[in-house]
Amino acid sequence: MRAGQADSIRLTAVVATFNRRPLLQEALQSILDQTESVDEIVVVDDGSTDDTADFIGRLRTDIPLHYIYQNNRGPQAARNAGFDASTGTWIAFCDDDDLWMPQRCATVKRLLHTRPVDLVASDFSLMAADKTIVPSLFERHRQSHPNIWTHFKREPSHEFSFAANIPSTDLLPEYPFWGATVIYSRQTVTEIGGWNIDTLGIPSEDLHFIFRALRNRSIGIIWDPTLCYRVHPGNVSHDQNKKLLGRVDIAELLITEIKNSAECSKLKNFVRTALDELLWYYVNTDNISQTLKICRRLGWHRLGIRQLGQVIKTMLRSF
Repeated sequence: MRAGQADSIRLTAVVATFNRRPLLQEALQSILDQTESVDEIVVVDDGSTDDTADFIGRLRTDIPLHYIYQNNRGPQAARNAGFDASTGTWIAFCDDDDLWMPQRCATVKRLLHTRPVDLVASDFSLMAADKTIVPSLFERHRQSHPNIWTHFKREPSHEFSFAANIPSTDLLPEYPFWGATVIYSRQTVTEIGGWNIDTLGIPSEDLHFIFRALRNRSIGIIWDPTLCYRVHPGNVSHDQNKKLLGRVDIAELLITEIKNSAECSKLKNFVRTALDELLWYYVNTDNISQTLKICRRLGWHRLGIRQLGQVIKTMLRSF
């Protein structure tokens, strides 16, 4: 939000879905149950073959609701379609398995009336089997990766904090702002060109969007959780190695896209460190297939003597 726009805050929830009608129903109900309503909901059905369309057709609400059906093209294309169809000045991309806490919309709008920003990120909880397993992702992240949090001054009595021009590379090695937990100004989404469909199938694909959105922009932080992110077999949140390998893929993609040499250098350092970590994991778990893949990515000529020795032992154990 820019100065003078406080009176024109319109929040659109863009929900992409594919064959998960029961989860979608719960996600939409959490959006409809807000203490202060969103201004618009756009549901993009990415080629579902279940009863998603029938469910949306039966749904009744006073909030403007738009339903878009498209052939299956992946969540990135679905989010872009939802954004193109939206009219809000602020966009909340919601996965069909997320649950908004009742105060999310009201808290976001209250922050937006406090100070001009480009993005809003709130704390969120992690749930599994309908039980909270991590009450505060921000708190867990601050304990293990304090670097990015040095940009935010938190006053004990304040529910918000603000920062600008945070280096996007501070999002690594593990980022606390996830695609569906951040709300973006329409201008920001337009400037970065939306979601990159080339990241389809890459774990942690939202890092590409967050990295570009945060660059040279201001962000407001809501310290209380306003969303529940569900961890289940249908997502990769429970597989830390897949997530790390996905972040490596995204970092390598970003290296080809950005021109800032300092950022590229930090991204390359992250890639090397992460691949080293993954190599030791796959070696110690006797995963020969992944071990060889990581070796090829690192470059055999760059492996140290100890690494080569461990790789050879792993290969011999596989026979």
